[in-house]
Amino acid sequence: MNTFYLRFTVLLLLLVSLKTSAQNEIKFWNDQKIKKDNNLYGVMMDKKWMVPAKYDKIEGFGGLSKIGDKFYTTTGGYLVCYRGQVMDLYDSGYPHELVVSDLTPAQFELFKRYSGRKNIPLTENQKWANAVDEFTEKEKIINSNFRGGTAFVKNGKWGFATQYYYVAPQFDSLFTICQEDAAGKIDNSKCDEVVGVLLNGVRGVVDAQGKTIVMNNDYTSFRYRFTGESFQVLCLHKSGVEVPYDRYSETKNIYIETKNNAGLIGYVYKGDFIEPKYKEVKKCYLPIADFECILPDGTTEYRKGTAIVKPNEIADAKTKSEKEQQQYEEQKKIQQQKQAEEAALKAKQAEKLNQLAETKKDSLSKELLNLYFKRNKALYEKVFALNEYLKTTVQVQGGEINRSQWFSRSQEIRNNYCKNAENELNAYNNELKQFEFAAGKVPVYDRIVSYHKTVKNFINACENWADYISTMGGEAEDVIREMEALEKPQIAMSEKYDELKAFLNEYIEKHK
Repeated sequence: MNTFYLRFTVLLLLLVSLKTSAQNEIKFWNDQKIKKDNNLYGVMMDKKWMVPAKYDKIEGFGGLSKIGDKFYTTTGGYLVCYRGQVMDLYDSGYPHELVVSDLTPAQFELFKRYSGRKNIPLTENQKWANAVDEFTEKEKIINSNFRGGTAFVKNGKWGFATQYYYVAPQFDSLFTICQEDAAGKIDNSKCDEVVGVLLNGVRGVVDAQGKTIVMNNDYTSFRYRFTGESFQVLCLHKSGVEVPYDRYSETKNIYIETKNNAGLIGYVYKGDFIEPKYKEVKKCYLPIADFECILPDGTTEYRKGTAIVKPNEIADAKTKSEKEQQQYEEQKKIQQQKQAEEAALKAKQAEKLNQLAETKKDSLSKELLNLYFKRNKALYEKVFALNEYLKTTVQVQGGEINRSQWFSRSQEIRNNYCKNAENELNAYNNELKQFEFAAGKVPVYDRIVSYHKTVKNFINACENWADYISTMGGEAEDVIREMEALEKPQIAMSEKYDELKAFLNEYIEKHK
């Protein structure tokens, strides 16, 4: 006996609850025993009643497993406890919880039939839920031929359950649909992905959750084909044409193109069938029609859905379309002319501004200098404060960076210092916008803008640093990389600021 089999056998011995035989031969593990009290039976363990002593007889049902020459109920089994003409069912596993009470013999037979389908609601609050009825002789024939799951009937309506889904009783009848294998043959061993149904006199197909895929009496037979890319329900039309419905996509089933053996094309639109008789079917550009269908002789039929549109209506629609197209072209020309005029006006205005920048460089430079002296000090102070606060996050203690305050300081950097610096930079740039036309013409403007770009980059780097330290960081090498990413824009900003000050000082000296 191999190790796996030995372990499996031991596991069964530990899980087993009782032997399904005559009452007096039932054997329990873990010191559980059938006990009698006042001529009635229960199950006792360590002087505690696991099942109360109020039953005429106790038997086992379900979850059978053979050990040696004896059968025992294991996981999924039940204790069947008789009280006169009714019975209570307890779970066979410890601690023997009550599953359902007061079952009649007929209900018990139904319970035995469907107990393997846990998703069929046979019981509710330990009472029989009356979810299924006994089959009539006619229904027994339907059920015996059905292989799409477990079928059941309630009030004359059929429902079914698969391993995972429960579909409530709502259909007049059920029938089996099987898979087509790779060779194109029906595989009668695979028939539980979709289910054939009859509803209000109409045949069709639903999926394992009961969702309708197709309902139409014009289809004489069904099968399904499954690949890694698609799942198609193949419906044979009474004309002999096969129509593939997509199991998962309702939109794909709105329009389904079909072909016959002669290669002619037809289609199914919202369930309505048009036989294959066209050389080509294409989308129609006219609002009055959906499809332009070309016959083998070259003539064209126009259809709205599946209905033919009259030729005179098509002619009127084409005339109207041509007029609308002409109006569109005329409006397009007017719009293009208007855009050209606006572009010419903007170019003329830009040229005037360029001339202004060329002829009034000195006056513009003085205005920019005034703006610099008005705004720069406040911006510098906000950026300096941000830079100084950053230093509190890189303090070394005991040879390592002290991270104890990283989270709180990350919030302060982002929500206070970065925000203050960015607000000041934005206010400065808003006033600077009136001089945009001086770009490339007035060096003072270009130098200030270049410096402001480095300030923005530095603020962004500070926000990234704040996000990083809010997570308390990683290994030392990772922290160093993040610090270097912060240091580069910091140095660039400092260098650009020194260049700006030197340039402005030189400019002022020359124009004293």
